[in-house]
Amino acid sequence: MTNQAVSLSNPKSVTFFERHAWIVLLVVILFIGFFGIGDVLGGASDLQNGEKNLMHSLTGESWDELRTADPAAANLIEWKFRSDGATLFIVAVLTLAICLTGFRRGERWAWYGMWAIPLWLVLNTLILLSATTHPEYSTPVPVISGTVFFVVWVAMLGLSFRKFFHS
Repeated sequence: MTNQAVSLSNPKSVTFFERHAWIVLLVVILFIGFFGIGDVLGGASDLQNGEKNLMHSLTGESWDELRTADPAAANLIEWKFRSDGATLFIVAVLTLAICLTGFRRGERWAWYGMWAIPLWLVLNTLILLSATTHPEYSTPVPVISGTVFFVVWVAMLGLSFRKFFHS
């Protein structure tokens, strides 16, 4: 018994996105893994550079100011950044395995499983947006990148739907 829904023997009946959505998803997965490795290696130092808006929006002060004022809290944040980076990397590795096996072959379980990523992106964005913030700072980068990744991911799943559910 096979879960593969569409035979790719007739390439004219398969759209570009049905054939290549996995490549676009692979690129997003690689970005997620790259962000994870960056957080593992750099820790919370990103709060002084790329995530400066996030730090200021949530705390009203810079990363250096917080490290000076409360080293114990900074140590906890540093550990949390590195831990979350490891989690991002593992999410990328597991999603990569699904993408390169079942999703690429058109197996329905993989299409369903790939919906975990947009769910995760939405939950992370909602949690960040629900945090008490200082309104004078701009939108934090994770909200922007999470939204872009969500739109790309859902579009690829939607455009590849026929590959997995063709009767």
